[in-house]
Parts: sequence; structure tokens; C-alpha cells
Amino acid sequence: MNPYGIDTRDDNIRGPIVSLGILYEEMPETQGCENCREANGMDAYCCRSYSPSMYYVEFLKIWEEVEKWKKDKRADVVIRSIRNHLITDLDKGCVFWQDKCLVYANRPFSCRMYGVVPQESWESRLSSLRTRYGEDYKFQAQCDLVSTKSGELITKDQEDKWFKHVISCESRIGVAPAVIKSHDDPQGSYRTFHDHILLELFDEGFLTQLSKFRLQNPSPEQIDGFLEVLDVELKNKGVI
Repeated sequence: MNPYGIDTRDDNIRGPIVSLGILYEEMPETQGCENCREANGMDAYCCRSYSPSMYYVEFLKIWEEVEKWKKDKRADVVIRSIRNHLITDLDKGCVFWQDKCLVYANRPFSCRMYGVVPQESWESRLSSLRTRYGEDYKFQAQCDLVSTKSGELITKDQEDKWFKHVISCESRIGVAPAVIKSHDDPQGSYRTFHDHILLELFDEGFLTQLSKFRLQNPSPEQIDGFLEVLDVELKNKGVI
């Protein structure tokens, strides 16, 4: 049900997904997250507080893994995704964080770069987010606990090269250039985990239903009640 008109048959997506995996393996390993509890009072502060975005090809690589999970585990992530969509706060945790990252080996480019993004790129990104969200956007400095295991700083040229590789994989599966360029735009293919999941699984009618409920600015208790009923309904229909 993806909105990009992409043919997700294996012969169309296999090459780009393999190429993406090769890029991930070549990127430097990072360290420092193990010090999060001491510094922030909790493990994985960023994973608990923010929901990463990624391109559709990156999502497909992760979704291949998720589809192999047991039904209950997969259903739990879907319900968490609906919850994230309904919550109007800008700060939302990642739906794949449950005491650990459930998709760590296939985590997207944005997760691999977090904490080691060149400062020039980081400041440009924050400026863009402030323009989009206005004064409601809460400034968050890049985590200073994370570094590459080699100790070397990642350059802007390296980041640009890797990012172009991801874009190339997105293009190869058939996503239109205009959609790729709509970075962080509602019409683009660069979306959060929970948005990708909802668009992949549900039709326009269901998404409209969710949006109408969200516009009511429901309380946490109302969301809990809605999801309790929805969980049973979706399982009975075999959707999750």
C-alpha cells in the first residue's frame, strides 16, 4: 500500500537493498552509548526520545526483518506505531526501542550517523527543522558521548558520499526524484518509522480515521482506550 507506486517484488528491490547493506558495513562503527545511563540517567536517551526518519528503501530493508518475526511481536510494533501517530508531542520514542534496538543490524543511515554528524551538517539540519516546526521545536545538541571507534572525525565529504549512496538506492527501486527531494516534507519518502509502517499496512480510509481522531487532541487515556479496541479489531481481521 506504499504511496510511491513502487514495485516491491524481490527482483526490483533486491539489488538496492544489498547495496545499502554494503554501505552500512563500510561505515565506521561508533561507541559511547554505553555511557548514556551515567550521563542522562537512562539507557538510550535518544532512542527513547526521538523517532528516526529514513528513506523508503531503508524501511524496506528493515521491514524484511520484521516480517520474519512472530505475529505478536510484529503486532506490538504496529500498535506502537499507531500510538506514535496519535501523540501530538514532537518528542516521540522510536517504535523499535524495547529495552534494546530490535533492528540494530539494519538500522538506518540517520541512526548510524547520530552523534558523529559533521557540525556544519548538524547546524544546517537544525535550521531546517526550526523553519518547519517553528518555536515549538526544542533544540537538542548533538550527543557528545558518541564517537567513532577509531577516534577519527567524519568529514562532510564522507557524509555526502554516503548520503548520495542511500539516495541512489532509493532511486533504483523507483522512487521519483521529486519525491526523494521532498526531504522531511509530507509528500516525500523520507519519513519516520511509524509513518512508513502505517502507510505500508493500511489503506487511505483507515489513515483518515486515525487523522480525525488525532485532530481531537486525545488524552493519553483516550489513546489507550482507542488502541485497546483497535488491537483486538485488527487482530480479528488478520491485519496484524
